[in-house]
Amino acid sequence: MISINENLPSSGPQDYSIKSGQYAVLSSRCLSPGQCDAATSGTLHLTTFSPGKGATGEYELHFQNGRVERNSFDATWYVVKQLMCG
Repeated sequence: MISINENLPSSGPQDYSIKSGQYAVLSSRCLSPGQCDAATSGTLHLTTFSPGKGATGEYELHFQNGRVERNSFDATWYVVKQLMCG
């Protein structure tokens, strides 16, 4: 999961840094149900971005155990209607 929480572009390309302790871009992976890890650092490159429609690009994520995950993506826009924390 990669979430851009501020400074959305109006179009691509756009680059973001993922940094532990910062809220602008958050990323995590869940290798099994209930076992999720936040990325400690990484990069997100949006090749294309269309508000309300989606984005394409690449990412590289670094995790606490030393693993690095990188890949490309083609994402559909999704708005969370209700967010609950507890």
